[in-house]
Amino acid sequence: MAAQLGIPVLLVALVGAVATPIATTTGEQLQANLPANPLLQVHADLGSMLTPYAVAFAVLVAAAVLVELSTARVAVSAGSHAATPPTPGRSRLAGVLAALAALAGIWVTYLVVRIGHAGATVVWQGIGQ
Repeated sequence: MAAQLGIPVLLVALVGAVATPIATTTGEQLQANLPANPLLQVHADLGSMLTPYAVAFAVLVAAAVLVELSTARVAVSAGSHAATPPTPGRSRLAGVLAALAALAGIWVTYLVVRIGHAGATVVWQGIGQ
């Protein structure tokens, strides 16, 4: 099951990592056209710190998927006696990378929610109207 979901999750992570700097740039352009406001600045500051975390998340997901797929391939090959079975170290590495990717995903989700809430607060305060 993990191997089946790995590629779609990786694609979503890559799209997020690419979309984050685009969203940051458009947000900065919008901010330049609005009056200065501390709430808007909080939203902008939070938004500017998301890109490195989104990229780190994508890298961790990519590493986890690649190790999992290579472990799965070795296991399949071992069944046909064409290669040695996967080492416990490789299986552990796949698990550790998956756990780190999950933690990074939770952190990125938290940041996105916090950034979105800060942006919603700006909108509900009527800034820029």
